[in-house]
Amino acid sequence: MFSKKNRLKKKEFEKTFKKGAFLKKSFFNVYTFKNTEDKKKISFVVPKKIEKKAAKRNKNKRQILAFLKLNQKFIKNKDYIFILNKKIKSKEDLIFLKDSILNFLKN
Repeated sequence: MFSKKNRLKKKEFEKTFKKGAFLKKSFFNVYTFKNTEDKKKISFVVPKKIEKKAAKRNKNKRQILAFLKLNQKFIKNKDYIFILNKKIKSKEDLIFLKDSILNFLKN
């Protein structure tokens, strides 16, 4: 899990959401914004529309944030908001989501 200093605070989240560049992928949408602190800050959102139960939403967030922590070297010094837009139904979906995020971060 990312430490608190690497997570977006409410004001940073709102700023990134309103002013950030938007990109839509097959499993997620992402907002990016160049921050002034030269730090990597990430937020991952799983809407209630996708997963009804909080436990499943939190599990998805934990899995993705743990994956991002292992691949920090690919993350640029920006603010990122990842919003899941499809339900993760199987391990294959999770693997595809992780690959998509990694390809996005490498480019």
